[in-house]
Amino acid sequence: MPELKSKFLLLRPVVYQLDKTKIIIDAKSDKISDQYGLIAQEVKTLFPEIVTEK
Repeated sequence: MPELKSKFLLLRPVVYQLDKTKIIIDAKSDKISDQYGLIAQEVKTLFPEIVTEK
């Protein structure tokens, strides 16, 4: 389990905003808030079993 924790700590969280021109905005609001996530390519190098491609 210590190996899992050390791999997990290598992941870099990112904050981003979606491009308004490329998404459908909720009719109630045109506000797009910050999104939080991980870069799939980075996750794939550490945890290839949880990343799939379309």
